[in-house]
Amino acid sequence: MEIGGIDATTIVDQLMEIERIPLNNLEARKSAAQVAADALGSLSTSVKSYLSAAQRLASASAFDRTTSSISHPDVVSASTGAGATTGSLSFVVDRLAQAEGLRSVTSVSSSAVAVTSDAFLAVAAGTRSIGVASVRAGAGLSAGDVDLTVSQASAAAVARGTAPLAASTVVGGSNDTIDLSVNGVAHTITLAAGTYDATGYGAAVQSALDAAGIAATATVDGAGELVLATAREGSAASIQITGGSALADAGLAVDATAHIGTDGVFDVEGVLTTVTSIDAGGAVAVDTGAGTLDVTLSAGLRVGAVDVAVVGTGDGSLRDVAAAINTAKNGVSAAAVRITDGQWVLQLGATHTGEQGRIAIDPAVLGDLGGLIETTAAQNAQITIGSGPGAYSIESSGNTFTDVMGGVTLTVKQVSTAPVTVTVARDDNAIAADVAKLVSAANDVIGQIKVQTRTDPTAGTKGPLAGDATVRSIAEQVRSALTDQIAGLSLLPSSVGIERDRDGGITYDQSRLLDALRDDPTAVARLFSRGGTVSNDISFDGASATTTSGTYDVVVTTAATRAASTTLFDGGAATSTRVGVRVGSLTATFDISAGLTRDEIVDGLNASLAAAGLDVVAEDDGTGLRLRADDYGTAGDFELNVDLGGAGTWDAVIGTDVVGTIDGVAATGIGRRLSLSELDDSLAKGLSVLVGEGVTGSLTVDYRPGIAARVAEVTDRLTRADTGVLGNAREAANRRVDGYNEQIERFEDRLFIRETNMRRQWANLQTLLANLQNQGTWLTGQIAGLNANWAGQ
Repeated sequence: MEIGGIDATTIVDQLMEIERIPLNNLEARKSAAQVAADALGSLSTSVKSYLSAAQRLASASAFDRTTSSISHPDVVSASTGAGATTGSLSFVVDRLAQAEGLRSVTSVSSSAVAVTSDAFLAVAAGTRSIGVASVRAGAGLSAGDVDLTVSQASAAAVARGTAPLAASTVVGGSNDTIDLSVNGVAHTITLAAGTYDATGYGAAVQSALDAAGIAATATVDGAGELVLATAREGSAASIQITGGSALADAGLAVDATAHIGTDGVFDVEGVLTTVTSIDAGGAVAVDTGAGTLDVTLSAGLRVGAVDVAVVGTGDGSLRDVAAAINTAKNGVSAAAVRITDGQWVLQLGATHTGEQGRIAIDPAVLGDLGGLIETTAAQNAQITIGSGPGAYSIESSGNTFTDVMGGVTLTVKQVSTAPVTVTVARDDNAIAADVAKLVSAANDVIGQIKVQTRTDPTAGTKGPLAGDATVRSIAEQVRSALTDQIAGLSLLPSSVGIERDRDGGITYDQSRLLDALRDDPTAVARLFSRGGTVSNDISFDGASATTTSGTYDVVVTTAATRAASTTLFDGGAATSTRVGVRVGSLTATFDISAGLTRDEIVDGLNASLAAAGLDVVAEDDGTGLRLRADDYGTAGDFELNVDLGGAGTWDAVIGTDVVGTIDGVAATGIGRRLSLSELDDSLAKGLSVLVGEGVTGSLTVDYRPGIAARVAEVTDRLTRADTGVLGNAREAANRRVDGYNEQIERFEDRLFIRETNMRRQWANLQTLLANLQNQGTWLTGQIAGLNANWAGQ
């Protein structure tokens, strides 16, 4: 609007442009700060990628990589894991695993026909792993789950030779008999005449046992000694050598007393059933505390547990029985199958392959169906390694075999009579690829810093971080961490192809790394990974990216010990007792009969402990035996009851964790491992060492990270959220941006008020001018009228 020649709007707009000049300068500074913050964020991302690439190579285990190749991949597949051993293995696939199938012997006219009079049916799968062939709901047992556990394995009565068999033995009429008592019955066996090596002699004894109808086995152990064992297990099994002309050649001696087998023990939630006489096909009523579970034995009892489902059979019809078995969801499926009109059968199938999935159900329960007959045999997968007399076979309940070769998993796909060769070799190419990623990540960081800090006086341009000495110094840290020599190591980064170039970047010759890996993979692993030099009394265990290289004092005030009992059974067992060893929910028990020797007790206890999966061993301490944990410290704690069947109590046997300091800071002790956490206030945080057995006092550890570990240390320090240089720099840049935003907001508020006031003032001025202009017009009119009047007079 223009009044009296004055354009107020244009004037105010022009004045506000002048007023906005400081604001424009603030916005320019904010934009520069934002670009710098974004540049620092991008650089931080690149450094973190460098850290990630370094961490893949910072552990020695990263250099223990393998790959597999297979001559017939259509027959077998293989995968390798940590610790896989290199080498090759040839074998044939004899058979694949298959699940057991059963059907009723006879059929019924419809699925509604009753096939059992039992109100409850017990069903399970995999019971043969503990020595049970079938299960049946016994007296008083109702629907529910039964945790059927064997807490103590049974064992046969065993008579052992005291000397190895000769390489060649001639048997004739003067040295061909062995007198023995098996399960309380006296026998004399006669060996066939002939000349035998050690293995042949054992076979000749077995043939003589079989000819006499004696349920016992003869084997030759690893020491070349003859071992005679009863087929029966439990304390009802006994064997005693009583005489004979062949004893000297057999390495046997007359026994003063009979050797007795070991009882098996069923445990159902604390209710124990001891089985003293164990023969295949034998029946046992297991007390569950709420009725009995009737089991048929398949062999000796072995430590383990299976879940037995007891289900109601409804109206007893084929339909209800099948539905009840399916409801159990216990490794067995069932179906009422219509073959044709008026012919229905019960079909059962194991849901897991192999012997471990075999169905356990008493066919007598289904008497109205004539029992059960196998339609598909349970079958383990089997491979055979080698050929001829030295060949041996390995089975698996499924088609997957683990650790046939250490750290290698084999999966068989089809049967093959042609040998399949699996070769496991070092995967140096994978390591080389990871080193290439590490070098590439380093060059990305260096290149980005170069671009962000570049200044071009000619063009008058510069990067957003130009003049930032801290950022420029990061490039040198990145280079040095990867290319500088590691103190104490003869292998240099250049030895594996990593060197600086003239432009400040890093070059990588992969062929040199591969050559070094072939020559000395251990040295290459140490060049890249974490490690340290220690005294003879401790060993380097580990460190982290937060651990700073250096020499640290280690002071051990308490040595680690393993949990160990006092000496037990000095001179053997004077009375019979049951010993129990417990770790958490796992329990091993062993019934010790009066008269057992110390060696027999040690062997029996170790067998029970191993079967229960406990990391506890029985050992001879020179005067008796003691039980000792495998693990040091409280991780090996166990409980011991030396009279589990009587008035004994569970007593804790405790180990001691190591106690000490690292770099003057109280460290965490677990077993022999002494460590600082990454949160501890020490340059050694994240460092851990293993202290030797019984060692106390002042020690030292000299931690020297390899090049990848050093990169991880440097980059972690740069990007750490609380103290990292890049993080702090970016935070400072963001604070500057926030500060500019606040200033801009306040300035804009002031400009708005200023513009409002200016426009109001100019509006008032225009109003005043308009009024004056109107008054001038009126006066002009008045004067003109007066002049006209005067002119007419």
